Amino acid sequence: SWQSPSDRNPKGIQNGPGYCKATRTMKRIAAIFASFIFSAAACGPALGPEDFFEDRNKRDESEESHHESRMEIIFFDVGQGEAALIKTPSGRGILIDAGPAGAGKDKILPYLISSGPRRIEHIFISHYHADHIGSLSELLGQGSIHLAGKIMDRGNYPLDDDLEEFAPYCEAFDQLRSSTSAGEKFSIDEVEIEVAASGGMLSDGRIIETGNPPDENALSLALIVRFGEFSAYFGGDLTAGGGDPPNRSPDVEGPLAEVIGEIDLIKVSHHGSKSSTSAKFLDATSPSAAIISVGDGNGFGHPDQSVISAMLDRGIEVHQTERGATLDPGVNISNGDILITASKDGSFEISHF
Repeated sequence: SWQSPSDRNPKGIQNGPGYCKATRTMKRIAAIFASFIFSAAACGPALGPEDFFEDRNKRDESEESHHESRMEIIFFDVGQGEAALIKTPSGRGILIDAGPAGAGKDKILPYLISSGPRRIEHIFISHYHADHIGSLSELLGQGSIHLAGKIMDRGNYPLDDDLEEFAPYCEAFDQLRSSTSAGEKFSIDEVEIEVAASGGMLSDGRIIETGNPPDENALSLALIVRFGEFSAYFGGDLTAGGGDPPNRSPDVEGPLAEVIGEIDLIKVSHHGSKSSTSAKFLDATSPSAAIISVGDGNGFGHPDQSVISAMLDRGIEVHQTERGATLDPGVNISNGDILITASKDGSFEISHF
């Protein structure tokens, strides 16, 4: 395991059934796609009330037995996709993204059923690509887990009309969705989650141009998770102006970095693509460690060596769920899930399992 320096001191639009019905009428082809991504298969035993009381009792026992409260973050190895679980000191759960189709039943649900929690407070969806939302039906189908709160996303706008994944997502989960705006904060136990960017708007009120049609990656939610002095950044596939001309991505992470300042741990955006995680972003956030969720044989060249080199040159510890395209010996490859255990003094440990 690896531990950061203990003395580090880091510094809307509403959804509605009417919109989804209109989208259904305009995008019948996308409905066919829905049957592929969002098949509501049985993914585990249904839960009864006793299961949730059991989780609550376990949390109470945990609070009594531990003198020092700790937060855990599990980055699931879902191949070429992303899904992470935050576990508060009392055992409450928050999901950030859900991974591609198959990840729910094969990876996330088995963990939640065996290790808990099976009650999830909120699910934050960074954006509407299938490798981030594809297993939602597996997670929420037939009572396998209990969603106590909402699916938090950026809402219905801005949106590229050609984005096929959105219509089935909107129709399947409209009643569970709630849009969240830049600047909003959520407190769960001792954990605070701040929405630093949403749909191209930053928490300081600036609106970043995301292209025409808008770049779905550039519209990603950016979340800052804080636990005492510890902080972690989740940016979905947020872009930072990288890429090859004339198709360079919009720079959202650069201006965002000026707002959020130093961060202890970053989840590297867009699986380490050269479209994200610029030198400007890294210099402004100055993280101690970085996590890349990536799949072997992904065909996109993720993670890009330029991103890996930029982090290693700055002394950032880099951990990946799988090797992907990198051959750099300086990267720590888990070939499995990655666990972050954070303390309120800002120290944290990273382990692979």
